[in-house]
Amino acid sequence: MDIKKYKNKHYDERCYILGNGPSLNEHNAIDLEDEIVFGTNRIYLSGLTPTYYVSVNPLVLEQYWDDIAEIDTIKFLPKHVEHGDNIKGEIIEIDTTLNSMAFSSPEGAMWEGHTVTYVCLQLAYYMGFKEVILLGVDHDFGNVSEPNVELEAHGADENHFHPDYFSDGAKWNAPDLPMSEIAYSLANGYYKKDGRRIINASAKTKLDVFELLPYNHVHTKGAWYPARVSAIVSAYYAKKYLWGCLEDLSDQTEDVEIIVVCEFGSDEHEMANHFRDSHFVERIKIVTTEDIPSVYRAWNIGIKNASGKYITNANTDDRHHKEALELMANILDGRPDIDLVYADSLVTWEDNQTFDEFGKLYPANTWKSGRWEGEPGYFAWYNYNKALLGRACFIGPQPMWRANLHQRHGYFLDNYQSAGDYEFWLRCAKDNNYLHLPWFLGLYQARNDGVELKNPVLNGQEAHRAIIMHQNSDGIEYFPHNNYIQIFLGGDWVIVEYDKLVEVVERLKNA
Repeated sequence: MDIKKYKNKHYDERCYILGNGPSLNEHNAIDLEDEIVFGTNRIYLSGLTPTYYVSVNPLVLEQYWDDIAEIDTIKFLPKHVEHGDNIKGEIIEIDTTLNSMAFSSPEGAMWEGHTVTYVCLQLAYYMGFKEVILLGVDHDFGNVSEPNVELEAHGADENHFHPDYFSDGAKWNAPDLPMSEIAYSLANGYYKKDGRRIINASAKTKLDVFELLPYNHVHTKGAWYPARVSAIVSAYYAKKYLWGCLEDLSDQTEDVEIIVVCEFGSDEHEMANHFRDSHFVERIKIVTTEDIPSVYRAWNIGIKNASGKYITNANTDDRHHKEALELMANILDGRPDIDLVYADSLVTWEDNQTFDEFGKLYPANTWKSGRWEGEPGYFAWYNYNKALLGRACFIGPQPMWRANLHQRHGYFLDNYQSAGDYEFWLRCAKDNNYLHLPWFLGLYQARNDGVELKNPVLNGQEAHRAIIMHQNSDGIEYFPHNNYIQIFLGGDWVIVEYDKLVEVVERLKNA
C-alpha cells in the first residue's frame, strides 16, 4: 500500500505513541481504545490493538513474526521484510536504511535514530498530527551492556512492561540512549518549528528532551479540562477541619482542582460529597480507599488522580491567602528552571481560623518568630540552599511543585509518617531548582495532637533517616555513629542496620 495516502490524514489531530517501558503499567492501555495510538514491537502483550503498528528491529521481526502477523491493524514495516498472504491487516512498507542523522519524510529513506519511537515520530509528523503524547517511554534500561550489542535474555524482563517481553533466551539489542536523545532532539525541533507539540506523559521517565506533563493533564475526557494547580487533601480523621479546608480552596483566585482522598463511606466522604453538591464546585474530585493509609500513600493516590501541571498539599487544618495558589503558579509558569516554590507561613493555634481572620485579630507587632504554644507566630523560612536543606527541612507546610517531579523521581515513600515530604525534597534537590517566596501566603495550624508535635522523637528519627539516605549517592557509605549503612538494594537506595545487613540481603534474594 502506498504511504502517500497517509500524508496529512490526521491534520491537527492528537495521537499517542506507546513505549514499552515498565511505567506503561501505570496506565491501562485499553483506556486508549478510542484514541489514535502508535504501538511498537511487542505492544500486543498489553492487550491493546493499536491504530498503527510499527516495528523495524530485525531481531524483533525474526523472533516474533508469527505474533506480528496476527495483529489486525495498519502496520508500518521495513521494505526488506518478506511476508506471506496470511498476514492480517494492511502493510505499509517503509525504508529505514538512511544512516545520516535526519528527520525526514517516510516517502523516502528514514533514519531510525536508534529507537523505533523516533520512526513513529516521523510517521506522526507526516500524517499531520498537531500533538503527540508519549507513554511508557522510560528511557531507562539500568546497567546494560555497551550500546547496540546483541544480548540474550535470561529470566523475567525487568526493562519492559511485560515479564515475557524479552525472556527465555530471546535475543535483543542493547539500547543506545545518547544517540536516541540526539534523534529525539531533532524531532522536538521540527515539531516546535511547525507549531506542534511532543509531550512525554510517561509515569516515570529519564527522558527530559520533550515537555514533561502528567498523564491526567493531557488525557482528559468529556467536559473535564486539565487544571493548572491540583491541591491534594488527605481527609482522614479530618471531620473537624475538612469543610473549612474545602471552603479555603474553593475561594482561591486560582481555579484549583481539589483532590479529596478519604475512606469510603466515612464522615469525610459524606462531607466532601455534600460540599461539592451544595457549593456547585465541579473541580472537586473524590477518591476513596477501603482502608486508612499513611498520609504519604494518600498523597500519592491523590497525585496519580490529579490533572494539574503543579501540585500542592492542602493539609485540612491549614489555610491560605486567597491569591496564594495563583501567585505560586504564576511564578512556576514564569520560571521554567524552578521545580518548587515555598512561601513564609503564619502560625495559629485556633481551629479553622482563616488567613484573613488571623490578620484582623493579631497585629503584626504581636507575632512571635517560631511556634510558641497559644501565641500567634510566623515562620520566615531560609532562602533555598541545597547544602542547608541537607541539614534540616525549611520548605514549609504548603509548597507547590511541578507534577513532573514525580515522573522524574517517583513518588513519596509511604513508609514515612512525618518526614516523607522532606525525603522527597532531598531526592529532587539541585543547587538552584527551589525558590523561596518571602511573603506570608499560608496559615499553619500548630496542634499538639498533630503528626509533627505529637511524636517529635519519631519526626526527628525520620528526618535523620532522610538526611542519611541522601548524603551519598555514589555507593555504600557506613555511618559508624548510628550503625547504619546505605546500599542499593531491590531497585532503590535503602538504609539498614549494619548488623542486619546480611539478613536483609538474604530476605530480598528470597522474596
